[in-house]
Amino acid sequence: MLWITLVVAASFFVAFIAMGYFAVQEREEQHGREGAAAPADTPFAKPGKCPLCNAPLRRPATSEEIVFAVEHRIDAELRDIALALHSAPESFGRIFQA
Repeated sequence: MLWITLVVAASFFVAFIAMGYFAVQEREEQHGREGAAAPADTPFAKPGKCPLCNAPLRRPATSEEIVFAVEHRIDAELRDIALALHSAPESFGRIFQA
């Protein structure tokens, strides 16, 4: 009785593996057919160009440009804070002295 159970379980296992193999094989064949059916003059993405509209892409920022932008933001925020403290009532001016 145990032998019959092992044979049935082994046959289910082999069938499961075969189904997976044939599914992968069919998907590869379908992918190959779709690739061959694509027209040869399809525009592909070019380096430095947008893949959708072929417009030129922006160049990456340098580290000096990034540092300048961060310093500019910090200065603007400090200016806003100083302006807010000077326009606040006198009680706030005494609390937050720079």
